[in-house]
Amino acid sequence: MKPLEDYSSIRGFCYSGGCRVSGEQLKRELGYAGSLRLNSTRIWLSERDYRKDPAAFLSKLTAFVETAWEAGISTMPILFNGNGLHPGDLEQGYEEYAENYIKDVVQALRGEPGLLMWDVMNEPSCNDYIIEAKGEERKARWEKVNEFLRRSCDKVRKLDSVNAVTIGHTYMDDVADTVEEVDVFSFHDYLPVRRQI
Repeated sequence: MKPLEDYSSIRGFCYSGGCRVSGEQLKRELGYAGSLRLNSTRIWLSERDYRKDPAAFLSKLTAFVETAWEAGISTMPILFNGNGLHPGDLEQGYEEYAENYIKDVVQALRGEPGLLMWDVMNEPSCNDYIIEAKGEERKARWEKVNEFLRRSCDKVRKLDSVNAVTIGHTYMDDVADTVEEVDVFSFHDYLPVRRQI
């Protein structure tokens, strides 16, 4: 799906089942979503499942996106989950794995008509690595996370120059550090009512 001029028609939901549920359950739950007039889903990808069996992981992921699209629902896959970010994920040794993982996922989905956009990472500032750090140490760690995000966005763009890229930031203030890397600004607001947002 090429980037939209206007995303206001998107009525999305996070689907935690992702690629791990049976086809029957997926179709049933997507049917529920459709009856609520929801038309896009955001799914967390499991790097653990990818590590165990990349081919099976990519096959399930592609089947999910195709099944969702048949139900009239686009998909925004989340490549990395910041909630479980481990400091080792930001080190040199992890970079080669991350590049291969991104390459495999993007190449598997970039031509899918049901792909809404790429979410490079869910809530990169919402983890103990960032939250428990103070002062200059926190700034240094946040910059390290942003370096990873910039490299990952760049890798996605090089592999898929058509589909939009975003980062699902926790707070509006987090967006500023990666504003040049994304097509769509995304932050999660957990306030209870629209008026407060």
